[in-house]
Amino acid sequence: MMHHLLSPVLDRRLLFIERLTSLASPQPLNELARALHTNSRTLANDILVINQSWQAVEITVTGDVVSLAYRPGFNLGDIYRLLLTREPIFRLLRALIMHPGVETSELAKEATMSEASLYRHVNFFNASLFPQLGISIASNPFRLDGERPDLLLFSSIFLFKQNRMDDWPFADYPQTEVENLVSLLFDATRVSVSFSEFRMLTFYVVLSMIWAKAFGEKEPLSATPPLEEILAKGHARDVIASLPHLQETLDAVKPYEPIFSFPMTLPSLIYLFSFFFRDGFFLHYHSFLDQAVVDPKINTSF
Repeated sequence: MMHHLLSPVLDRRLLFIERLTSLASPQPLNELARALHTNSRTLANDILVINQSWQAVEITVTGDVVSLAYRPGFNLGDIYRLLLTREPIFRLLRALIMHPGVETSELAKEATMSEASLYRHVNFFNASLFPQLGISIASNPFRLDGERPDLLLFSSIFLFKQNRMDDWPFADYPQTEVENLVSLLFDATRVSVSFSEFRMLTFYVVLSMIWAKAFGEKEPLSATPPLEEILAKGHARDVIASLPHLQETLDAVKPYEPIFSFPMTLPSLIYLFSFFFRDGFFLHYHSFLDQAVVDPKINTSF
């Protein structure tokens, strides 16, 4: 999915690494060059650059044969994380995701680029594949633009790819408590997901809270309207139908309210979890992954 945001040169170098990794054996330089639609001289220069700046791997050339070795403790995922943290377009995306609604000057500071660079990278993003998935970047003010569930899903996948399994990007939201909250809701609804999906969904829940606070949507979730008013909304009916012991669930999530500084009411649960528990979620989720050419395990492709 993120290949579309790389420059042609950087994309070629990543595809080179991916190809050597998947083949898992030394390969002739001229065949690799042909497969990547370039020439041997260009690829030889790429090898020099990769060995100098991509610390996770070492590429050796013996005669005309190229071999790749990962340094101890590293794998292809570390190459992905290197690019997702270092390249300016990805720094901008992280800033938009983690700091929604900030002023332009603050956004430029978070993305470590000039304000002029913000506009250039926004134009680049909007000329990529992502607007076809319903995701673009608006300006004045700068923000991710599209349907909220799709934006949160994209943002969660992005952060999942950018972070190691033992990293947690949300300093103000304790990881154990977030995981316990998400587990509680999935246990209550008897929904089973893989570890990758579960971790991605914990990011989704935290980002939902961050964005609700940033865009002034938190306060209306503090009060609970009459149940019949809630049931008038289709997605709310899906959530309530998924929770066989509704009051017991509400009692169980109430202690998380002071931990996250976020209301734990029925409207709040519907806001945080309705995307998961409506009938079409997993169909939509996997359709999104398919359109974006993302593997179901999320972190095994770029």
